Amino acid sequence: MELYLPDELNAENANTFLKDFTANLDASKDGDTITIYINSLGGDVYSALGIIDMMHIAKKCGYIIQTINIGLAASMAALILMAGTKGYRKGTTHSTVFVHPVSYEAKEELPRIRTEYNELERIQKVILDLTATYSDEKVKKLINKSGYLNSQEALQYNIIDKII
Repeated sequence: MELYLPDELNAENANTFLKDFTANLDASKDGDTITIYINSLGGDVYSALGIIDMMHIAKKCGYIIQTINIGLAASMAALILMAGTKGYRKGTTHSTVFVHPVSYEAKEELPRIRTEYNELERIQKVILDLTATYSDEKVKKLINKSGYLNSQEALQYNIIDKII
């Protein structure tokens, strides 16, 4: 089974992706490989976390989740890349990974900004914890200051397992 991560994740295209993902799970059997090709700017945090949760469920059911960066895996798309089954996370020779801290554009009044800030702190902790689980502890430091990684650097940080 092959799936393509959307250019920029939002609730609508993530739901379509998840619908295709689950439909293909129904047509597959345990032990099959699900390949997710990534060339994405990332996007909505909650949509990406939903995809990652579905990847976890599939892995627990015995599926191999192969993730392949075929261009840019930025922001939450980088985390989806890392969430693949260890040993099956790949990047092409000229692929790029971009990681950064969680961000928010404040256009609200102070009480709303406080609420949003608390949620940003919670999400940042979730992302950093997942990142440490999937890759090298050094990536957590990189995320806190933003950074582009070529495929060789992504391999060194254990974001991917192989360059193809």
